[in-house]
Amino acid sequence: MSGGVSNAQPEVRPLRMLHTSDVHLGAYTSQPYREDPDGSESLEPALNAFKHVLELGVEADVDVVAIAGDFFDHVRVKQPYVEVTGELMAAVGRPVVVLPGNHDPHMPEGIYQKFADAFPSNVHIIASAEGELVLLKEHGVQFWGQAHESYNDFSPASAKPAWADDAERYIWRVAMAHGYYVGTGESRYSYQIHASEIQSLAADYVALGHIDVHEGVGDGTVPAYYPGAPRHSGGATIVDFSADGVVVRHELHDGAESDPQTANPMEAARLH
Repeated sequence: MSGGVSNAQPEVRPLRMLHTSDVHLGAYTSQPYREDPDGSESLEPALNAFKHVLELGVEADVDVVAIAGDFFDHVRVKQPYVEVTGELMAAVGRPVVVLPGNHDPHMPEGIYQKFADAFPSNVHIIASAEGELVLLKEHGVQFWGQAHESYNDFSPASAKPAWADDAERYIWRVAMAHGYYVGTGESRYSYQIHASEIQSLAADYVALGHIDVHEGVGDGTVPAYYPGAPRHSGGATIVDFSADGVVVRHELHDGAESDPQTANPMEAARLH
């Protein structure tokens, strides 16, 4: 068990989380609906995949949803599209924590500031590149992440988290980071995440984003996973936290589809 549970005296309650990333809403169209051959309307493919992922979370009875970057594909997504996205998240009825990535940075001309009113009250958006804590004390979980605030390169897991503690109940620690895990080596890729940084986060789980496949990284001391992009993997990652440990599994949703254009560019280049 990582993150300090073994040394803590407070009560340890179980938690279940849905982890997704790289949804890339708006990648195919700026219209939230498409016209079907029979004349009816349905959600466009990226939004539809996201809807199915949220339904997977509801069916699994998760307590919270984490979206680790590149939720939107670009900052040109239109307001009606964002409003439909907000409606889908509101319907979940659970907290949703969003970390902006390199495609959807948190900046004045970006999605999260332009259309702030489209995001319901259950959505919490991490807004600082220096690091920000989202404390959901009633759910027994806290999130730390460094948001992309521009298209420039930066180190998305370099800041030391300011974790909160509670004398009566352990608050699970989930660190979020959107970038390339390169282990102990270096690579030509931007937004590098190193093995030493994963350890220094002192988290119970590290929710990563930037890679389309479901994949665990690091030496296994700290559970650190890319969840699998909805359109590529056909599902999302479910994480169970308990006093016995952290259990991670990838599940397919009922409407699973695969997009062959979203191949993993790091599969051959990764340095573990």
